[in-house]
Amino acid sequence: MKKKILNFCFVLVTALLLFLCAAVWAPRLFGFSSYYVLTDSMKPSIPRGSMVYARPIAFRDIKEGDVLVFENSFHKKNFVHRVVRVSDNREWIFTKGDNNDVADPLPTEYSYCKGIVRFHLPLVGFPAQFLHSTVGKAVIAAGYCLWAAIELERLRAAKKKKEVCA
Repeated sequence: MKKKILNFCFVLVTALLLFLCAAVWAPRLFGFSSYYVLTDSMKPSIPRGSMVYARPIAFRDIKEGDVLVFENSFHKKNFVHRVVRVSDNREWIFTKGDNNDVADPLPTEYSYCKGIVRFHLPLVGFPAQFLHSTVGKAVIAAGYCLWAAIELERLRAAKKKKEVCA
């Protein structure tokens, strides 16, 4: 009975890890980049903890209402906001988070635009962000090493039991 529970847990954890890996990397095969949403600024349309998928977009194709991913030049972190206005004479984009009361105080230059959001998966961002972290990778490695040690011990015990019975 213990063996079945351990095997089921291993299969379940592996399936979840494969799903997360697929959610992050499979869209790249189709030209998408993935980003985590770490704040409530786009709530309710894109809740915190979502994974958004974006594709590059030309400046001339950006229009009011588009949701774009930008790199914050100061913090070197990405943010997701909706376009409220596009400056024609300069490549500036004025944005606002859906959950914010006012528009962002300064426009963002187009050169910081990572792409237009095409779809998102709620709640996938939290575990995916954890798995990309050093701690997450260490937890996965330690978990699989522990599982391998348990399996090896079970095999050793079964072999020893077989030798005693023979």
